[in-house]
Amino acid sequence: MSVLQSLIGQTVASLERGNDSLHLGFDEGAALHVFNRYEISGGALENLVGATVQSVSERAEAVVFAFSLGVTLSVGLADADYSGPECMQLVQPGEPIVVWN
Repeated sequence: MSVLQSLIGQTVASLERGNDSLHLGFDEGAALHVFNRYEISGGALENLVGATVQSVSERAEAVVFAFSLGVTLSVGLADADYSGPECMQLVQPGEPIVVWN
């Protein structure tokens, strides 16, 4: 089981966009930092605040987060999707930081 599965059932409490990044804060204290190219479908990025993670699907080309209200966030994993050395970073209270690179 992937550590990203721990986000299922958590609700997005905050969202912040950087120049080349996306930061999601969750109601149980976890934070997901996305540095790769990402796409949102089924709604606007701002619709993620208050939405709950329903599922996480990890494939070779992307990680797809499905949220309540039908919104999905797809994070690209192809070489062309990287803007730096890290793809994502997951920070959870009391757990080691997990980095995808």
